[in-house]
Amino acid sequence: MSRLAPPTDRAITPCHETRLSVPGMRCAGCISKLETGLAGEPGIASARVDFSAKQVRIAHVPELKLPDLIAALDRLGFDAQALAVETAEDPEHKQLIRALGVAGFAAMNIMLLSVSVWSGAVGGSRDLFHWLSAAIAIPTVAYAGRPFFASAWGALRRGRTNMDVPI
Repeated sequence: MSRLAPPTDRAITPCHETRLSVPGMRCAGCISKLETGLAGEPGIASARVDFSAKQVRIAHVPELKLPDLIAALDRLGFDAQALAVETAEDPEHKQLIRALGVAGFAAMNIMLLSVSVWSGAVGGSRDLFHWLSAAIAIPTVAYAGRPFFASAWGALRRGRTNMDVPI
């Protein structure tokens, strides 16, 4: 008599499937942390990530409710919300578009200032253009980099890492 699958102590018969939005998912490492970390939680049979939609599908026992699943994701270092339809009115979407616009505008101005350096400015005028470029770049990095800094800080606060930490 052959067995198809060996019996395990963690045999879970999932009866429910829940989809959650995980907007902080940014890389393949996040996918691995979510899928393996959630599968190790009691009462969870499996977790499957849809990276492009930033969602995770969790197969679990009926006793686990939405707050329990969100708490499990929080222990892994990810914020999660009940799945809702994302619209253009999403505050995170607006923040990212605004940061992109500020970064693009600043980059164009810095490139314009660097033309004088490329054309041979020397001495005090060259230093002035470098300082003006720095005066534009530093607040731009601070403003446009906020989503990355916030993600890195959230991961470090939970004792985890993600791809934003090296930034």
